[in-house]
Amino acid sequence: MNKKIIALLLLVAVCAAQTMENGPIVRVPIIKRARTEIQKKNLLLRLKGIYDNIINKIFGIRANSYSEVKVQNYADLQYFGQVQIGTPAQTFTVVLDTGSSDLWVPGTPCNSLPCLVHNKFNPKKSSTYVDTGKSFSIQYGTGAVKGTVANETVSLGGLTAKNVQFANAHQLSMDFQTTKFDGILGLAYNQLSNIGGLTVFDQLVAQGLVAQDVFSFYFSDKENSDDSELVLGGIDFAYNSTAFKYYPVILQAWYVIAADSIQIGGVNLKLNTAIVDSGTSVIVGNAVVLNPIIKLFPSKIDCSQINTYPNLTITISGDNYVLGPQDYIVQINLQGQSQCLLGFQALELPAQLGNSIILGDTFFRKYYTVYDRVNSRVGFAVANHSNNKSQ
Repeated sequence: MNKKIIALLLLVAVCAAQTMENGPIVRVPIIKRARTEIQKKNLLLRLKGIYDNIINKIFGIRANSYSEVKVQNYADLQYFGQVQIGTPAQTFTVVLDTGSSDLWVPGTPCNSLPCLVHNKFNPKKSSTYVDTGKSFSIQYGTGAVKGTVANETVSLGGLTAKNVQFANAHQLSMDFQTTKFDGILGLAYNQLSNIGGLTVFDQLVAQGLVAQDVFSFYFSDKENSDDSELVLGGIDFAYNSTAFKYYPVILQAWYVIAADSIQIGGVNLKLNTAIVDSGTSVIVGNAVVLNPIIKLFPSKIDCSQINTYPNLTITISGDNYVLGPQDYIVQINLQGQSQCLLGFQALELPAQLGNSIILGDTFFRKYYTVYDRVNSRVGFAVANHSNNKSQ
């Protein structure tokens, strides 16, 4: 992205930003589940494939679309919430994804294999289902999700919105066969919507069901825990151990903020932007950004030596956000054996973003993240994990 354009967008956003006052909040429990053996194996093979390309000096990693990376990362995710659709309510486990805008779940009729292993929405069992007559298709790198668009009653965190547009999927890509969730609930700006209409959270705001147009994510650092939460309408200040620092959203589609650099082990690489995305599992970025970092590491990482590797520092508007090696190295226990690989994935992001990275779950576990849409900004604070409910 042109430096002058970024500077102008920053100036406009900063001028618009105001101090946020917290109002009544609503909690949406998020469950964290360990990856299945199949998920572990797939993640291991995918990350190992990136290593092999580097080792063989083949740096031209295939340019994936953002959509393909989205579906690959969905398969690796461990954090899910629940949404209720219809009257009476039918419950679905969904990814709460700030990198997309639509709500979709499998529905009837659907006989593809991924549909057979997930909960399916049955329109005939809901008195509030209204078919819009529109079809939808969300294209992923290795397939698509297709179906019909309907208006329905949707509940999230005990808040019930009426006339919400959602997609009833009749065809799912095979990528979703092994996932632990049924569908996706998008929390990005409406500009990314494939089905039109207001998003679920937009409807909650429009119908006066949340105090303000703000939500925040706290991700627990514990395996198989129910401590994580999506907080609707504000911030739970028990989850942060430092003050929040805010950064203007400079492109309202994904949540895109300006970024300065990414640094590790003496390598300092310039960044232009960062996407703050709850639906991405590992650190993702342009190949020009990540390949020099990957080259710093051996082809095989000794799990017993993780703490000897350097910290990774992401600088945003002069503020440093540090991830330790225990954060960015993925440790997978597969069939009783531990294997460690870098949690990095290179891809081609939209050219207008310049040198860009995606701040996903790796970042969210370390930093409590707030999406302040009133003031068009995103905020970060060090997460307070001592507040985990299971402790």
